[in-house]
Amino acid sequence: MKKYILPLILILLGVGLRATYSIIGSEVDQNGFLIEPFWLIPIGHLLILAGIIITIRTYFKSYLPNKKIKAVIFDRDGVILDSESINIGSAVKAFQELGIEIEEKEKDWIIGRHTDDYIKLFLEKYDFTYEEFRKIQKEALYELLDTIPLFDKTILLIRKLHKQKIPLAITTSAGLESTLRILKNADLENIFDVIVTHENYEKRKPNPESYEITAKKLKLSPKDCVVIEDSSIGIEAAKTAGMKCIAIPNEYTKNQDFSKADLIINSAEKIDIKLLNSI
Repeated sequence: MKKYILPLILILLGVGLRATYSIIGSEVDQNGFLIEPFWLIPIGHLLILAGIIITIRTYFKSYLPNKKIKAVIFDRDGVILDSESINIGSAVKAFQELGIEIEEKEKDWIIGRHTDDYIKLFLEKYDFTYEEFRKIQKEALYELLDTIPLFDKTILLIRKLHKQKIPLAITTSAGLESTLRILKNADLENIFDVIVTHENYEKRKPNPESYEITAKKLKLSPKDCVVIEDSSIGIEAAKTAGMKCIAIPNEYTKNQDFSKADLIINSAEKIDIKLLNSI
């Protein structure tokens, strides 16, 4: 209600000036001349009109979508689909077939990273080759690809923003083939204006290159984009690119450092246009 105080004051001042004129307008001064403060009426009218205009503008501004944010960019794994469990599971299976049992804490090396990035950490500790690991891991991943569960609240948000004609993009360290396959299964293949996968850039997250390329493809300044991420390295990439970022931690990333995010929430259902424009 505080936003209506100013227009109310203006209207009351305008009414007050009109009332003042009606009281003193017919009085005479000490010389017997009529006092005609004619300026009270137009000023009173202007104040009342200004108060009404501000009231109407404030009311509709509260309900109409604000177009301040020009695009929303979604990470794929961990935001649109609950794929971290499958990413971890396929890696663990590959290691097991190679006779390697990785430690529980080492699974954190996999979360939010492309295979080419996390595999370097394991190669330093275990004796195996990238080629044999990748062959087994990729086969296991594709076997499970069509069974990956989606985050329903995120899907609803994507559809809502699409209906409101907000440009949408996906920026992921995964490949184009699997991304298009997942979008088709989720009936989202014609919703995104831009899709950026690892084929489009050289330096993966936390490097900002993927998000910088996304902004260029959207033909927008990074400051006009909001990113939805689930991992600390994704947030770092988005913020370094100059974008706003909302973090939605999941079961696998909840213990990571999200201090660089502009906002941390527990569900995509809490996101709307008003929230996007407020960060």
